[in-house]
Amino acid sequence: MIEEKLLTESFFSQRTSKIKRFVEVHRFARFLNKIVPKEKKIVLVGIGDPEVHADYVGPNSIALIQYFMDSVPMYGNILFPVKGGNTNEYAKKLREKYPDSVIIGIDATIGKAETGTIIISNRPVNPGSGMNLHYDPMGDVSILGIIGESQGLVLAKKNDEAIDRMTEFIAEAIICWVTNYRHQALTDGNFFEKAPFAPTARKDK
Repeated sequence: MIEEKLLTESFFSQRTSKIKRFVEVHRFARFLNKIVPKEKKIVLVGIGDPEVHADYVGPNSIALIQYFMDSVPMYGNILFPVKGGNTNEYAKKLREKYPDSVIIGIDATIGKAETGTIIISNRPVNPGSGMNLHYDPMGDVSILGIIGESQGLVLAKKNDEAIDRMTEFIAEAIICWVTNYRHQALTDGNFFEKAPFAPTARKDK
C-alpha cells in the first residue's frame, strides 16, 4: 500500500552540469522507489492536451518513455491523450483495470517555483486544478511539472526550452527508476498491447 503519511519532494530538471543532472535523475528515481512498494506493479498516465501549449508535459513524457520502454502499461500519449472530458472516464476505468497497481500520474501545473521544478508526492493528481477546472483525482502518485505562475499559460510560452528539458528529464528519470531500482526490463516484447478503452499506441521505433 501507498504510505498514508504525505511524502513529497521537489526536483529541478534544468541542471546544465552533467554530474548534477545525473545526481538529480537518481534522486528522483530513489524517491519514487521510496514511495512506491517494490512488490506493486505500476501504471503510468500522462495527463494533458498535447495540442495546448505547455500542457504537453504529461503526454510528451509518456511518448518519450514509450519510445524506449514498453514493459509498463502507459496511457495518455500524444496520439491518445488523457485530457478534459475523458479524464474522469480514465480515472475510473484505470482503477477498475489495475485495482492492485500503483497508478502514477504525470501532469503540468502552475506554481511559484521556478519553471522546470518537478514535485512528486504520494497523492493523486488533481487534473485541471491549476486552471480552476475540477476532474476526478487520478491515481496514487503524482509527478507535477511546474510550467510557470500565470493562469492561462501566458507566462509559460516564454519557457519552451525549459518545459522540453523537463519532459526529457521526467522520461529519463522514470526509465532510470524502472530499470535500475525496480530491475525491470525495458521491453516485454509486446509493443502493441491494447486496452479495451482508448488504448495507448506507439509509432514505429
